[in-house]
Amino acid sequence: MLNEVILKISDSSELESLLAQISNNFNWVIAGNQDIQEYYYDTFDWRLFNQNLCLIANNNMLSLSEYNTNSRISSEACKKPKRKYFWNSFRDKLLRDELKVLLQHRALLKICKCDKNTELFRLLNEDDKTIAKLSFEKLTISNDLNIKFDSCIIRIQGIRGYSKEFKMIKNIVASAGLKRVDDNYLFFIFSHLGRVPGKYSSKIKINLDAEMTTAESIRLILMKLADIIIESEDGIKQDIDIEFLHDYRVSVRKGRVILSELKNIIPVHIRKELKEIFAELGERTNNLRDLDVYLLKKSTYESYLPDVLKKELSPLFDNIRKERLQAFKKLKSFLISEENKNMILQMECLLEEDFTFTNSSEGDKPVLHQSKLAIYKRCKSILKIGRRIKSNSKDEQLHDLRLECKKLRYLLELFASLFPPKEIDFLVSQLKMIQDNLGDFNDLSVQQDKMKMYLDSYLGKSKSEINLASVIGGLITSLHQRNQVVRNEFLEIFKQFDSKKNNKIIISLFSS
Repeated sequence: MLNEVILKISDSSELESLLAQISNNFNWVIAGNQDIQEYYYDTFDWRLFNQNLCLIANNNMLSLSEYNTNSRISSEACKKPKRKYFWNSFRDKLLRDELKVLLQHRALLKICKCDKNTELFRLLNEDDKTIAKLSFEKLTISNDLNIKFDSCIIRIQGIRGYSKEFKMIKNIVASAGLKRVDDNYLFFIFSHLGRVPGKYSSKIKINLDAEMTTAESIRLILMKLADIIIESEDGIKQDIDIEFLHDYRVSVRKGRVILSELKNIIPVHIRKELKEIFAELGERTNNLRDLDVYLLKKSTYESYLPDVLKKELSPLFDNIRKERLQAFKKLKSFLISEENKNMILQMECLLEEDFTFTNSSEGDKPVLHQSKLAIYKRCKSILKIGRRIKSNSKDEQLHDLRLECKKLRYLLELFASLFPPKEIDFLVSQLKMIQDNLGDFNDLSVQQDKMKMYLDSYLGKSKSEINLASVIGGLITSLHQRNQVVRNEFLEIFKQFDSKKNNKIIISLFSS
């Protein structure tokens, strides 16, 4: 931070030594003593930390601040810190708006608790004006896993208008040889608890070498995907937020795609067994994810109805929540089972095997060459299918194209490090527009079928059932109308993707 220095020290003797050195230039006085309890929050994938933000609960307040400037963005009263928060847990509008963009469906988790005993000092100039504040903090930091450590820091904060004096203090600190941790204070706190800030990401971060063999590259990618699957399990079992399941499923699908698209690269038995494992893991999670999506769509469904009918949907979503609870219990039971543990162990063992043993020489070829072939093949397939689709084409053709686009998107993300970032990012953004359209079309089709199923189950004769059935019927009509709008938008969206500019990028990046 620009106007703050934080020093890691071993005990109070180093404080006494520093104060003695400061006394050569400035006076100091004791300003008091205080005990504070703080709670630090972030998402599992460090969304606040990665944006230089921190959310801290202390003194009955929850505050979101910019870490690098110590500038508070917003805060609100908080009687008792909770285990987790979502963006809509907060009352303050600025806090909600800021966190909604960052968090989406992710939960803020209580990373740790910090008990501080603080001795306060004021540093004075010859006119007895306070030119800086110094605090000696004894920290006891712990988390819910019973990991605990003690530490001591000195925190020196500059005062506006006394930058010259603060610079002198920083020079004194430098000459004292004490370790500064102000540039990575949160890292210092979290890492002592076994958490490395910024380490986890659902996005693949592997810098592949263009000359690396394709077999080894695939093994590295699959190992990273396996890590995400394993790391997501606890969050799914604890039902922390729906993004754990989403990350899990995306990694499973990416694994299936890379095994299918580069099928002649690795030994047949490894490929076959891994595909079976990924297929099973994907199948086990389908129902819970579908129900999560329906619950997320609640406000959208309500927007399709007149205000007077919105409350009539409540029984439907009550039933969906009950279904979800049963689906969650079933998936949790599987995740803690010996069957799943053995499957994960088998996956890890397979990924430790030698991927280069194959009857084909394809696995020994440079990954740049093989990834180009796979991506270019998928691009040509998408363009071929998309150009055949007309306004009267069957829905199945759009479904096939959606799957092709998903495969291409995964390939582009997995091998992104081999290509120029600017061109890849642009191509992904263009592809995403088609995916959003086709995804909406598919979702609306599936949701109509699901609502029809619910409609069939509400054919009772009670007044509430009749009311709900009529509302669901109206919802199905609205979903169908929206489905047609989305479909009509497809041709123009695909035309933008099939532009000369995009075709030129595809050819230049992948055809050679």
